[in-house]
Amino acid sequence: MADITTDVLVVGSGPAGSATAALLASCVVEVLVINRYRWLANTPRAHITNQRTMEVLRDLGPEVESEAMKHATHQELMGNNVFCESLTGEELGRMQSWGTAPASKARHQLASPCEMNDLPQTFMEPILFGTACRRGAQSRMSTEYLSHVQDDEGVTTTCRDRLTGKDFTVRSKYLVGADGGNSLVAEHLGLPFEGRMGVGGSMNILFRADLSKYVAHRPSVLSPAPMSAASAWASCVWSDPGTNG
Repeated sequence: MADITTDVLVVGSGPAGSATAALLASCVVEVLVINRYRWLANTPRAHITNQRTMEVLRDLGPEVESEAMKHATHQELMGNNVFCESLTGEELGRMQSWGTAPASKARHQLASPCEMNDLPQTFMEPILFGTACRRGAQSRMSTEYLSHVQDDEGVTTTCRDRLTGKDFTVRSKYLVGADGGNSLVAEHLGLPFEGRMGVGGSMNILFRADLSKYVAHRPSVLSPAPMSAASAWASCVWSDPGTNG
């Protein structure tokens, strides 16, 4: 006998897992979402939000789309990709991107009433996760997926409460593995991820500073600078008060 029973168990509370839980809860489907950590994303991660994603948020309700746009850097402020010696140095060139070129902007406007934007995952996750919980989804933080067994009627998943160290089981009709690129759920299902890993290294540095005088005249989501052995990329968007940068 399982300790917990639900229609759908979602492993992972990132954008994919929280969106899945929010959509299911909106359709009055019983769903439980678990996260092995005690918090949502609080470090720099994905940030470009395309039109199709915004359409999903609109499907969740105008209040969800509105909340996202309130925190996002809007498309007209996303600018170009600027190639420069440094953020304060000489500009080597720029590439029109993110739908800001006239022809691309026209295609975006014809394709959808929703706008792409720059909404970092640290802002997106709480919106989606909060929507899921408000609409009836159950959630457990500090809860780790260990394994699962599938049969003709559903799935029995073994989890671990990381606060107590005790294991427990969840019985569900469906199991959703939304646990990222190193998905343990996918590994246990024998679903490989194709492509090369570790092609290049990267480092995220989070800081607060007013960089307006360096970027206001050339707004850019990405400002790559050439280096001797690698490329340095600065993700920086100049923004108006009330939007995130």
